[in-house]
Amino acid sequence: MKVAVFGAGTMGSGIAQVFAAHGHTTLMYASSVASAQRHKDKLDASLQKRVEKGKMTQEAKDALMANIFVEEKSAAADADLVIECAKEEMAYKRAMLSELDGLCKESTIFATNTSSLSVTEMGLGLKHPVIGMHFFNPVPSMKLVEIIRGAIFDEEYQQMVLVKDIDLYSTCEHHMMPFIGKCHIAYIPNGKITGLSKIARVVETFARRLQVQERLTVQIRDCIEEALHPLGVAVVIEASHTCMQIRGVEKANSITTTSAFSGAFLNSDKTRNEFLNLIK
Repeated sequence: MKVAVFGAGTMGSGIAQVFAAHGHTTLMYASSVASAQRHKDKLDASLQKRVEKGKMTQEAKDALMANIFVEEKSAAADADLVIECAKEEMAYKRAMLSELDGLCKESTIFATNTSSLSVTEMGLGLKHPVIGMHFFNPVPSMKLVEIIRGAIFDEEYQQMVLVKDIDLYSTCEHHMMPFIGKCHIAYIPNGKITGLSKIARVVETFARRLQVQERLTVQIRDCIEEALHPLGVAVVIEASHTCMQIRGVEKANSITTTSAFSGAFLNSDKTRNEFLNLIK
């Protein structure tokens, strides 16, 4: 098997070591070829110390290192497995996987070593499905891998799915003050559904950024639209803005409501009204 490991820090080097030790051709990538070579040399030196301490034979060490290669990114085109373990930034990981999506063969499996980011969000819009493959540190010693599949499933259910009263906490980018409220989300599946907790996770992910409520509402709708391609999505947010309650006009009881609809919720009064009645 040919494995391409993107990210050559502590976790990436450990993952590369494990696959190479089991006889797999392993490509090691970092921010540049030169950087990846430095990480490979560091791993080589670390393993040589194990040899000197009698914890590893020279033959085993040489065989392991012979399976690790530093190449240009194009060499990953025929990899059977791509594992990303780069820095924990969603935008960075998505950009990397998007580039590899157009490079790698159709049968390549994409995996992420993330322990904190959404595997489903990471794979949005890619031809290759992305799975979570979470190794534990130190990788060579911890013989445990957590496999996490994306939270999108095939299902022929085509009625409304509604998750309401999702707690929402965000920060207004205009005044750097919090706004707090509830978010209601519904979608009508078109062959695919997602775990209910992932709906709330979408809200949490976008709300963590500096926001305006209007943009947040649309971002939540568009994310679900892109991930599931449903027959329609409806999002309503009701929130209290402290920037309006304790400064300026000081209207303590004011509530701001925003909505965003698509598909059946936008085109059908009956469907939209059903949703609005359910969230009263």
